[in-house]
Amino acid sequence: MAEAKYCDSASVRNPLSSASTVHPLHPDIVIAPAITPELQVKVLALVDEIDGISLGDCMAALPGAVDAVLAMVEHGLLAFDTSAPFDQHLQIRRVSKTAEEAEGAAIEGQPGHAGLPGGEPSPFELALRTLEPQIFAVPGDERRQIAKIAALAQPGFYLLVWYDSDRPRAYVGYGKSVAGRLLAGEHATRPSVPDLIIGIVEKHDQLSAAEARVLERLAYQALDHSRDVDLLKDNVPDGDVTDPASYALLRQFLTQVIFGLRENGLLCLGGTARHHAAGPRAGRGQLAPLRVGGPPEGRLLELSAVGIKAYAAEQAGCWTVLSGSQVRRKAVPSANSPTSLLRAEYLYSGILVEDGACLRLTRDLAFDSGSGAAQFVTGGKGHGLAAWQEVDEIPDVVLAPFAGRRLGPAR
Repeated sequence: MAEAKYCDSASVRNPLSSASTVHPLHPDIVIAPAITPELQVKVLALVDEIDGISLGDCMAALPGAVDAVLAMVEHGLLAFDTSAPFDQHLQIRRVSKTAEEAEGAAIEGQPGHAGLPGGEPSPFELALRTLEPQIFAVPGDERRQIAKIAALAQPGFYLLVWYDSDRPRAYVGYGKSVAGRLLAGEHATRPSVPDLIIGIVEKHDQLSAAEARVLERLAYQALDHSRDVDLLKDNVPDGDVTDPASYALLRQFLTQVIFGLRENGLLCLGGTARHHAAGPRAGRGQLAPLRVGGPPEGRLLELSAVGIKAYAAEQAGCWTVLSGSQVRRKAVPSANSPTSLLRAEYLYSGILVEDGACLRLTRDLAFDSGSGAAQFVTGGKGHGLAAWQEVDEIPDVVLAPFAGRRLGPAR
């Protein structure tokens, strides 16, 4: 394989170079046509945030990114691989720091325990974010009483419940203001007036609208997992962008909600407390059937981009991304909400594990399309169906289910 050659200011020329110069206030500010300092900062933020970002991801996130990237390469701030085609897959990176700076950054970035906080008195209290649910239940035919519950005028989610059959039927929704959402439209009375309306918020108004959308998704999945509730909508809510730590906190919040509903005899009465506390590992249909050795039948494909290698099998339009495949650690801003949220979900449940600079799958995942599979593993829309290339064989780490095997020597 040819060695990647990254261009610098001496090896690239572009139409902007004749007008590019240095800003008098700071040597790193590029002066070039149609490139503002604000755009430059946004491009640098993208490159710093996403390891191995592609030109296509930059374009999707920021209009005018190509001109900015070229000018910043000319100025020596960015670099790209001159041996690779100039297309949407071209990888962009920061120009290397000095050896001393790089060594310091490497030491600082090594994982480990934080140790005692500097300057703190002993003993000291740990800073923790905790969420405390507040649950309000109102009979469906008294819906207007919701206007009197001031606490519901904040972000959260709600349940509409009908007890007119052997199994309760439920609808899950969210609102930037739960009260406003429940009072504003007729959706709260369809297909008929519910027997019970349940509004859930955080007692100290700590939830954002994005976290309320994540909770809507989690509540839907939890009720589906409970096996004793029929859900009125078939599609799992998309949720919103979140990180693994926030996701874990929201799962704990939801578990308290489920236990509250269970203790008050409203929902989730079947099964054990442990079943409800554990929740689902993944949404319905997301995990492919377990396999014992060897890949599934169908075409074998490889995706090599953004610093990761992933493998898939495709048969009759159904795509299976195979356990052992690498997954980009972070989703780019241009990705849709589920692409980011699934990373947090799968890290929480162990379907994804940390593996150096990337993540790695421990289970096969099912996708409806090759483009959807590509967006998941690369974390952005810059790589679609064309990123998959058919291969004759795949590595041993993918031939048998990965199941969280240690990749390096035991420590």
